[in-house]
Amino acid sequence: MSAPSVPGYDKMSWVTPSVRALPPTRDAQTKGDLDALGLTGLRLMHLNESPYPPSPRAIEAAIATTAELHRYPAVRGQPLANAIAARIGICPIASSSGMAVASLFFSPATSR
Repeated sequence: MSAPSVPGYDKMSWVTPSVRALPPTRDAQTKGDLDALGLTGLRLMHLNESPYPPSPRAIEAAIATTAELHRYPAVRGQPLANAIAARIGICPIASSSGMAVASLFFSPATSR
């Protein structure tokens, strides 16, 4: 989705002439770009990519989760609050305000 255009406004008007004069980047942006340049054995780490594939456990978890993608999450976030509380070892506090996760950290709670 692009920003609406405003008649008479040049969105590049704030860019200095020296920046406008720079040529567009010619860096490889995808594996296809590397292939087209005939470059092999390289990784594009500047794109925050990992040279390693996802672990089998991550793939299994992603596949298992897809069965529930059509469902809305818990409105008050209580399952997440419970999981965080269990992870850090405190008792979760049910919140009627919808801020169950925040209530873990900002309400007095007793240790387990």
